[in-house]
Amino acid sequence: MVLTSMIVLVPVIISALYTPDAYSKNWVQNNSSGWGKGVIGETPEAFNLKKQNDKQSIKIEGELDGSKNKSVADAAGWGPYTIDDLKQQVDQNKDGEFLMDVISIFYTGGDEEVQGVVKGLPVETMGQVMPETMRNSEGKRIRIFRLMMNCCIADARPVSIPVEFSEVAPSYKEMGWYKIHGVMDYEKWDEFTIPVLKAQKMVPTEEPPESAFGQRQ
Repeated sequence: MVLTSMIVLVPVIISALYTPDAYSKNWVQNNSSGWGKGVIGETPEAFNLKKQNDKQSIKIEGELDGSKNKSVADAAGWGPYTIDDLKQQVDQNKDGEFLMDVISIFYTGGDEEVQGVVKGLPVETMGQVMPETMRNSEGKRIRIFRLMMNCCIADARPVSIPVEFSEVAPSYKEMGWYKIHGVMDYEKWDEFTIPVLKAQKMVPTEEPPESAFGQRQ
């Protein structure tokens, strides 16, 4: 009985001791194949900056058509997405920068109306940083990412955006946690629209609680 238990337990113990952390640098690199692509499919509700606006729009859908529909929507405040809509959903810091998480920023790349509001705005975001391996011939870019999962740790994936500095990217710790302050911009990468944070400042910060579990949808 003891021998049988040892046969079962020893491989488990060795695996626990020597298996690299699930969210190591290698794990992130191995799961970053989609970083050259933008939004595919619908934006998850948790990261949809237009969720309130869209719900209001659905309310009048089918009631009126054409220009009459549009005039009623505008009069009721259900018209195009505006800076006021953003302010209702996203907090700002003392400097007026919008506190946007990396995943929400990523998903703005799938909505032209939101991009029209967000582009050019000052933003503060936080995440882990990695080297940028795409479209970075001048060495001015890095990647900032957060983990996102739908239901459990097993389906977690890193979601990222490029960060561009005015000069060569400053030194940083790979996989380290940073707050990055900058201005939002967008680029076309093939058929995708990619959010790019034009960085003005990068500050080391502490890892947030339970960060290993990512951000749930």
